Amino acid sequence: MLDSVFAFFWFLLLIPLIVSYGYSYRVGRAAARGDEEVPSFDDWPGMGRDGLILVGVYLAVVIALAAVTAVISLAVSAVGESSTLALPIIGIGAIVVLAGSYIAGAIVPVLIGTGSLGKTFSDRRILEFALSVHYLKGLLLLFVISFGLYIAFAIGAVILAITVIGIPLVLVLYIVFPVYLVNLSFALWGYIYNEAAKAGDVEPVEPDASLGFE
Repeated sequence: MLDSVFAFFWFLLLIPLIVSYGYSYRVGRAAARGDEEVPSFDDWPGMGRDGLILVGVYLAVVIALAAVTAVISLAVSAVGESSTLALPIIGIGAIVVLAGSYIAGAIVPVLIGTGSLGKTFSDRRILEFALSVHYLKGLLLLFVISFGLYIAFAIGAVILAITVIGIPLVLVLYIVFPVYLVNLSFALWGYIYNEAAKAGDVEPVEPDASLGFE
């Protein structure tokens, strides 16, 4: 009985997380449109749908990469780890997984820019964006900004933890910081996509385009 109660509350916890994730997507869409203000947090059903779509895409990517890794492991097992073919298979497999992960990372920016699953996975848009300088710039900016924020967060958490009064604030930071970082990441990709559109490398997002998935 107790396990069922805990399972029920864990399920309820997923709902606001998915809605929050959907809102992060809309933050990215707003940045891609060139909006000066962040979108309002009011369309909960729509944001929940957007969040579910994103979760589904991420799960599909994880499953696909896991399947490739499993195939590589099976191939190595088939030829034998001591075989001269084992090392080339591992090497080629590692390149495939790394390249696949790199290209898969471009899915979110293209999703933000197109606002549609169909348009995202058509006409080699993901591959074209993944091979662009804009994508590389976005990855570098995301790494630098995230690294800097994590350092600032760690320092702030330590300083607050030293004082008794600051301990509750540390708990608040642990909740707020990940959400802020996700929103910032989506906003960054939206900005990068908007920049790519201004350069004529991708189709621009219309100012009146929907913030959610079409």
